Amino acid sequence: SNIALGESFTTKTEYLRYAKYVDFLQFDVTHFGGFTTTIDVINDLKELNYHKQFTVHIWGSCLSYIFNYLLAASCKSIEWVEFPLIELELNEIFLKEGNLESLINLKELEIQNIINTFNSTDISKFKYFKNTGYQLPK
Repeated sequence: SNIALGESFTTKTEYLRYAKYVDFLQFDVTHFGGFTTTIDVINDLKELNYHKQFTVHIWGSCLSYIFNYLLAASCKSIEWVEFPLIELELNEIFLKEGNLESLINLKELEIQNIINTFNSTDISKFKYFKNTGYQLPK
């Protein structure tokens, strides 16, 4: 069976160290620090002759899905994208139907609208750990 690892990594060193032990390295641009740091790791691994495929991991929100999907769409080395199964209140702001199923049919213009909405929305009223989709205990 295949092993995927890396969705919780926070440093380039972790990816470089574990690359030889797994079948898929998983990235999450919303957890790892953004597109630039993630692309740097992918490029470093390729320079070290790492020939396995990558995947992207989703922490749960529609925003995480969109950003990781955009990374996957721009990188031919990313073989598949996880689809989140956790519904969050935050999704209601960004998705027309307010649920994850509506992610499947997103068009490029809708993605840009969601990103624009995110940039202009105060999300501090939502009780989530920063950079994750998980709700704090009450």
